[in-house]
Amino acid sequence: MNATRPTPTTPRDRARQAASPSIVENWRERFVRPMLYGALVFGLLALFLALGTNQGIIQNVVFIASYVLLVIVTFLPFPYSIRMAVFLLVVYALGLSELISTGILGDTSFFFLALMIFSTLLFSATVGLASLAATLVTFGIVGWLVGVGAIHLLDPRAMVAPLSDWLSTSATTALFGVALILGLRQLMREFVAAQERAAE
Repeated sequence: MNATRPTPTTPRDRARQAASPSIVENWRERFVRPMLYGALVFGLLALFLALGTNQGIIQNVVFIASYVLLVIVTFLPFPYSIRMAVFLLVVYALGLSELISTGILGDTSFFFLALMIFSTLLFSATVGLASLAATLVTFGIVGWLVGVGAIHLLDPRAMVAPLSDWLSTSATTALFGVALILGLRQLMREFVAAQERAAE
């Protein structure tokens, strides 16, 4: 016997159920546009600084490709889900590039925490938790490859961290990631509830 969701019993309940997705979708559309414009401005500055420091051809290619993709999703009329998926891919690529360059002791946690925040805001808490899982898997794979000597950090000045640092950073990232995702989920719920009360 299949369980079905209870149908709204009053016109007000039906109106609230229909309005909830549109409230979130409208907010996200208004949030995305200035976010992308801001990312273009500050991303261009970061791109020039990164290219000026001559960090290596691999990182330069990643930075340039990331900025080109950012320009594409900002100005071309792709569906929302595709644009935001590409944006999250850019954030992930930057975090992975930083991880391979400087290891777990660099700024990589900043990019991956940003990935979790944007995943939750732009899609849902479920996607945010999926990005957290992807982050921890990435830390594990890259940490293992560096530990066995299969790959070497791209930045010659970077110090190879011991296993304890990889584990502690992963645990800290997971802790803050879960707190941020659950907090943002509750914030979005309160926002939708406030908009529904205002509409009533």
